[in-house]
Amino acid sequence: MNKASRAAAAFVTLFLLGGCATLEPADTDRVAFGTFNLISNGHEITLGDGPAQRNASIHVRDTFRQHLYSGRVGDDGRFALSLPSGNYVIETIAFEHHGETIESPANFRFNVPDALSSVYIGAVTLEATLDSGIYGVIGTADRYTISNECSDGCERALNALGLPSAKSGVSLMSWDHQMASNR
Repeated sequence: MNKASRAAAAFVTLFLLGGCATLEPADTDRVAFGTFNLISNGHEITLGDGPAQRNASIHVRDTFRQHLYSGRVGDDGRFALSLPSGNYVIETIAFEHHGETIESPANFRFNVPDALSSVYIGAVTLEATLDSGIYGVIGTADRYTISNECSDGCERALNALGLPSAKSGVSLMSWDHQMASNR
Protein backbone atom coordinates (compact mmCIF):
# COMPACT_ATOMS: atom_id res chain seq x y z
CA MET A 1 0.00 0.00 0.00
CA ASN A 2 1.55 3.34 -1.00
CA LYS A 3 1.78 6.40 1.27
CA ALA A 4 -1.26 8.15 -0.25
CA SER A 5 -3.39 5.01 0.13
CA ARG A 6 -2.29 4.57 3.76
CA ALA A 7 -3.09 8.24 4.48
CA ALA A 8 -6.54 7.92 2.88
CA ALA A 9 -7.25 4.65 4.72
CA ALA A 10 -6.15 6.17 8.05
CA PHE A 11 -8.32 9.26 7.46
CA VAL A 12 -11.40 7.20 6.54
CA THR A 13 -10.85 4.90 9.54
CA LEU A 14 -10.45 7.87 11.90
CA PHE A 15 -13.47 9.62 10.43
CA LEU A 16 -15.66 6.53 10.80
CA LEU A 17 -14.48 6.07 14.40
CA GLY A 18 -15.40 9.71 15.05
CA GLY A 19 -11.86 10.48 16.17
CA CYS A 20 -10.53 12.87 13.57
CA ALA A 21 -11.76 16.14 12.19
CA THR A 22 -9.00 18.48 11.10
CA LEU A 23 -9.61 22.12 10.26
CA GLU A 24 -6.42 22.29 8.18
CA PRO A 25 -5.37 19.51 5.79
CA ALA A 26 -2.39 17.58 7.10
CA ASP A 27 0.56 17.15 4.75
CA THR A 28 1.41 13.72 6.12
CA ASP A 29 -0.11 10.53 7.45
CA ARG A 30 1.23 10.83 11.02
CA VAL A 31 -1.35 10.29 13.74
CA ALA A 32 -1.34 11.56 17.34
CA PHE A 33 -3.78 9.65 19.54
CA GLY A 34 -4.83 9.36 23.17
CA THR A 35 -7.84 9.28 25.47
CA PHE A 36 -9.93 11.84 27.35
CA ASN A 37 -11.89 11.08 30.52
CA LEU A 38 -14.32 13.50 32.17
CA ILE A 39 -15.22 13.25 35.84
CA SER A 40 -18.01 15.63 36.81
CA ASN A 41 -18.99 16.04 40.45
CA GLY A 42 -17.16 12.80 41.31
CA HIS A 43 -18.80 10.67 38.59
CA GLU A 44 -17.22 9.47 35.35
CA ILE A 45 -19.18 10.82 32.39
CA THR A 46 -20.01 8.72 29.33
CA LEU A 47 -18.97 10.50 26.15
CA GLY A 48 -20.71 10.11 22.80
CA ASP A 49 -23.67 11.26 20.72
CA GLY A 50 -26.66 9.77 22.59
CA PRO A 51 -29.25 11.74 24.59
CA ALA A 52 -27.68 10.81 27.93
CA GLN A 53 -24.13 11.27 26.65
CA ARG A 54 -21.93 14.29 26.08
CA ASN A 55 -19.88 15.24 23.04
CA ALA A 56 -16.26 16.19 23.62
CA SER A 57 -13.49 17.51 21.39
CA ILE A 58 -9.80 18.35 21.63
CA HIS A 59 -8.46 21.60 20.09
CA VAL A 60 -4.76 21.53 19.14
CA ARG A 61 -2.54 24.28 17.73
CA ASP A 62 0.73 23.82 15.83
CA THR A 63 3.17 26.05 17.78
CA PHE A 64 5.20 26.97 14.68
CA ARG A 65 2.67 27.34 11.84
CA GLN A 66 -0.23 28.25 14.19
CA HIS A 67 -2.64 25.90 12.37
CA LEU A 68 -5.61 24.79 14.46
CA TYR A 69 -6.73 21.13 14.47
CA SER A 70 -9.77 19.69 16.18
CA GLY A 71 -10.48 16.06 17.01
CA ARG A 72 -13.72 14.58 18.27
CA VAL A 73 -13.57 12.26 21.26
CA GLY A 74 -15.23 8.91 20.53
CA ASP A 75 -17.64 6.95 22.71
CA ASP A 76 -14.74 5.05 24.27
CA GLY A 77 -12.87 8.28 25.15
CA ARG A 78 -10.33 7.86 22.35
CA PHE A 79 -9.30 10.63 19.99
CA ALA A 80 -6.90 10.74 17.05
CA LEU A 81 -5.57 13.60 14.95
CA SER A 82 -3.76 13.48 11.61
CA LEU A 83 -0.88 15.95 12.08
CA PRO A 84 2.37 16.90 10.38
CA SER A 85 5.51 16.41 12.45
CA GLY A 86 6.16 19.28 14.87
CA ASN A 87 5.38 20.72 18.28
CA TYR A 88 1.79 21.16 19.44
CA VAL A 89 -0.24 22.52 22.32
CA ILE A 90 -3.69 21.28 23.33
CA GLU A 91 -5.28 24.66 23.85
CA THR A 92 -8.72 23.57 25.05
CA ILE A 93 -10.88 20.57 25.69
CA ALA A 94 -14.58 21.16 25.05
CA PHE A 95 -17.55 19.11 26.25
CA GLU A 96 -21.29 19.48 26.67
CA HIS A 97 -23.07 19.94 29.99
CA HIS A 98 -26.86 20.35 30.09
CA GLY A 99 -26.97 21.66 26.54
CA GLU A 100 -24.12 24.15 26.95
CA THR A 101 -20.61 23.75 25.58
CA ILE A 102 -17.91 24.12 28.21
CA GLU A 103 -14.41 24.80 26.89
CA SER A 104 -11.67 24.33 29.46
CA PRO A 105 -8.15 25.67 28.82
CA ALA A 106 -5.58 22.86 28.91
CA ASN A 107 -2.18 24.12 27.62
CA PHE A 108 -0.59 20.65 27.33
CA ARG A 109 2.36 20.32 24.97
CA PHE A 110 3.46 17.31 22.91
CA ASN A 111 5.70 16.52 19.96
CA VAL A 112 5.04 14.53 16.79
CA PRO A 113 8.49 13.30 15.65
CA ASP A 114 9.48 12.96 12.00
CA ALA A 115 10.62 9.35 12.45
CA LEU A 116 7.26 7.99 13.66
CA SER A 117 4.03 7.33 11.78
CA SER A 118 1.95 7.42 14.98
CA VAL A 119 2.49 8.75 18.48
CA TYR A 120 0.55 8.12 21.69
CA ILE A 121 0.23 11.39 23.63
CA GLY A 122 -1.44 10.02 26.78
CA ALA A 123 -4.68 9.84 28.71
CA VAL A 124 -5.91 13.16 30.05
CA THR A 125 -8.54 13.25 32.79
CA LEU A 126 -10.45 16.40 33.71
CA GLU A 127 -12.11 16.48 37.11
CA ALA A 128 -14.69 19.26 37.22
CA THR A 129 -17.35 20.58 39.56
CA LEU A 130 -20.37 21.61 37.50
CA ASP A 131 -23.79 22.91 38.44
CA SER A 132 -26.59 24.46 36.44
CA GLY A 133 -28.01 27.69 37.79
CA ILE A 134 -30.47 30.33 36.66
CA TYR A 135 -27.80 32.00 34.53
CA GLY A 136 -26.39 28.82 33.00
CA VAL A 137 -23.60 26.46 33.97
CA ILE A 138 -21.47 27.34 36.96
CA GLY A 139 -18.32 25.28 37.22
CA THR A 140 -14.64 24.89 37.88
CA ALA A 141 -11.96 22.69 36.37
CA ASP A 142 -10.67 21.19 39.60
CA ARG A 143 -7.78 19.15 38.25
CA TYR A 144 -6.20 17.70 35.14
CA THR A 145 -4.12 14.52 35.27
CA ILE A 146 -2.09 12.92 32.51
CA SER A 147 -1.12 9.26 32.51
CA ASN A 148 0.41 6.67 30.22
CA GLU A 149 -2.23 3.97 29.76
CA CYS A 150 -0.39 2.41 26.85
CA SER A 151 2.10 0.13 28.59
CA ASP A 152 1.44 -2.57 25.98
CA GLY A 153 2.60 -0.29 23.15
CA CYS A 154 -0.98 0.68 22.30
CA GLU A 155 -1.35 -2.36 20.07
CA ARG A 156 -5.15 -2.50 20.41
CA ALA A 157 -5.62 1.24 19.75
CA LEU A 158 -3.31 1.11 16.74
CA ASN A 159 -5.16 -1.90 15.33
CA ALA A 160 -8.49 -0.08 15.72
CA LEU A 161 -7.01 2.85 13.80
CA GLY A 162 -5.60 0.56 11.12
CA LEU A 163 -2.03 1.67 11.82
CA PRO A 164 1.13 -0.43 12.14
CA SER A 165 2.82 -0.52 15.54
CA ALA A 166 6.33 -0.76 14.06
CA LYS A 167 6.76 3.02 13.67
CA SER A 168 4.78 4.06 16.74
CA GLY A 169 6.08 5.81 19.83
CA VAL A 170 5.08 7.71 22.95
CA SER A 171 5.25 11.48 23.42
CA LEU A 172 3.27 12.18 26.59
CA MET A 173 1.64 15.55 27.01
CA SER A 174 3.34 17.86 29.47
CA TRP A 175 2.31 21.01 31.22
CA ASP A 176 5.11 23.56 31.17
CA HIS A 177 3.85 26.01 33.79
CA GLN A 178 6.10 26.66 36.75
CA MET A 179 4.29 25.93 40.00
CA ALA A 180 6.76 27.33 42.51
CA SER A 181 10.25 28.73 42.69
CA ASN A 182 13.09 28.48 45.15
CA ARG A 183 14.45 31.98 45.76
